[in-house]
Amino acid sequence: MILEELLGKPVWRMTGEELLFLVHYGSQPSNITTEASAYKE
Repeated sequence: MILEELLGKPVWRMTGEELLFLVHYGSQPSNITTEASAYKE
């Protein structure tokens, strides 16, 4: 799966597999620090 494609897709059109992929990817620690630094700017 390509992350950029999933982020552009409405949640109501996602399959369960796609939604779980996003949940799993978003729970990784490296992604949390990136989001936190983006909000500080």
